[in-house]
Amino acid sequence: MDYQKNYLYFKNPRKFNVWWLIFFLLVAGGLGYVTFSGLNPYTLIGYILSGVFLLIGIAFG
Repeated sequence: MDYQKNYLYFKNPRKFNVWWLIFFLLVAGGLGYVTFSGLNPYTLIGYILSGVFLLIGIAFG
């Protein structure tokens, strides 16, 4: 990992906040979808984990 790049990323709050906003919208949308569709909760956990790993990859990749 390029630690200096990570440091600069976290020093840029606008970019950081935009990605967290997207992340929370996705999680909230997923929870709402599961509530109304009766989807298996383990499937939702899988979607959230893959989304988290994707977000980390975008942030630090």
